[in-house]
Amino acid sequence: MKKLSAILLGLCLFSTARVSAKDLRIFIYHTNDIHGWILSRTNKRKKLVGGADVLANYFRKAPGPKLLIDAGDWFQGTPEGTLTKGQALVSFFNAVPYDVVEVGNHDFDFGEAQLQKLVQALHMPVLGANVYSKKTGKRVPYLKPFIIKKVAGVKLGIFGLLTTNMPNLTFHKNIKWLKFRREIDEAKDEVKILKARGATVIIAVTHVGIQTPKSAPFEDDRFIASHVPGIDLIIGGHSHTLLPKGVRDLVHHTLIVQTGSYLIHVGKVTLWIDPQTKKVVRSKARVVKINPKKMGSDPQIKAILARYQQEVGKKMNQILGKSPQAFKRKFVRESSLGDWAADCLRSWAKTDVAFQNSGGLRADLPKGPVTWRDIFDLMPFDNYITTMSLSGQQVREILEQGVSGNQGIIQVSGIRFSYDPKAPIQKRVQEIWIDQKLLVSSASYSAATLNFLALGGDGYKTFLDGKNSSVAPVLVRDIFAQCAEKSLSRPKRRRIISKSR
Repeated sequence: MKKLSAILLGLCLFSTARVSAKDLRIFIYHTNDIHGWILSRTNKRKKLVGGADVLANYFRKAPGPKLLIDAGDWFQGTPEGTLTKGQALVSFFNAVPYDVVEVGNHDFDFGEAQLQKLVQALHMPVLGANVYSKKTGKRVPYLKPFIIKKVAGVKLGIFGLLTTNMPNLTFHKNIKWLKFRREIDEAKDEVKILKARGATVIIAVTHVGIQTPKSAPFEDDRFIASHVPGIDLIIGGHSHTLLPKGVRDLVHHTLIVQTGSYLIHVGKVTLWIDPQTKKVVRSKARVVKINPKKMGSDPQIKAILARYQQEVGKKMNQILGKSPQAFKRKFVRESSLGDWAADCLRSWAKTDVAFQNSGGLRADLPKGPVTWRDIFDLMPFDNYITTMSLSGQQVREILEQGVSGNQGIIQVSGIRFSYDPKAPIQKRVQEIWIDQKLLVSSASYSAATLNFLALGGDGYKTFLDGKNSSVAPVLVRDIFAQCAEKSLSRPKRRRIISKSR
């Protein structure tokens, strides 16, 4: 992360265009990937951070012509967000209010029909220019491609884009009637339309992300900025990247911003506008930590939060067990939490092996009392446990995918394997043991996993070829809760052995 920050900061250049005392200033405040984290909470340093009521109070007191924008993934991730199916976030967005929001991949997690209900309940436009219906070939009617907002006499054209990687990010049933047009193709059209309609400032709100050295290559926000002229500002989300001062494209000078995730920071962009041409002559970005002690609380939002917190609080505060140690996540290596989670799945399903994706584990388990809220934070998604039969060769294919570097390493139970991270992709896995015996390619093994992976999520297409696949009507979250009640002992034996040549 430090290396990435250094790279991003190295790219951060501010426009050297002239600035006059007569220039107008417009302030764009922005958030992304809130994932339901609307309550203030204590961080690792025992300091209180975040809170929707705190953000609202800060924004309302901010001076000058201003907008507040969100770049998607509103609710999925906390009890308040998920158990209300997004309604808590709708109430927050409406009460502040936000000026415009972009849809994210997780906003489809309860299906297209539920998303439409949320959109209808929101008092501001919801963007998604590149989301099309397979039936009609036209954009879906519940998302707007763009809006034109007049601020301080300046026409701001704002359009939204959703990642085209959607088939790998949500269940097929949630988007089976949708298709997603390539981001840069849609962006070029939107810029042209907005300029033709008189917009002199162009803003893209994207749920696409920033590519990192560890992620598989994709056409990220920087790619969009370098291939689409005419965009002044890209407000991004999806990759949870914290850009303290933004990054600037060297070709078209587009400023790209993102605030990390979970409503810990709010972004602030200052646009200096020439009063004659109404165009941007300079732009500057910063992120502000949401600090309850310094910023105070908005009483209206605080009352809304208290209502939702009360609705879900009784169950969430229930203590399930006591852990003698913390269970930590690791995205690209075997982790104590990954081992524990995979063991829980295998124990419940009574299978030979089990698989858990690292990206599906969203919080560590603490040392000491473990509550229902801790389990929910760990597994906020409504995944169901799925069992099937896999051949030895299919197990190898899954492990190869799991060490390819695309979506973090695969966490396993019942398996011990070695791999070479420097070998070519699909040729990295070496020896594999199941039940302390070398894997037999032609043998059949019973397996347990999440239905997200079983349906090919995160690129694990091999699961689709498993035999006798069966989804049990039991949430993985509930299995983890049962496991916490029975045992919170740390698994000891290493399962994934990295052997570089």
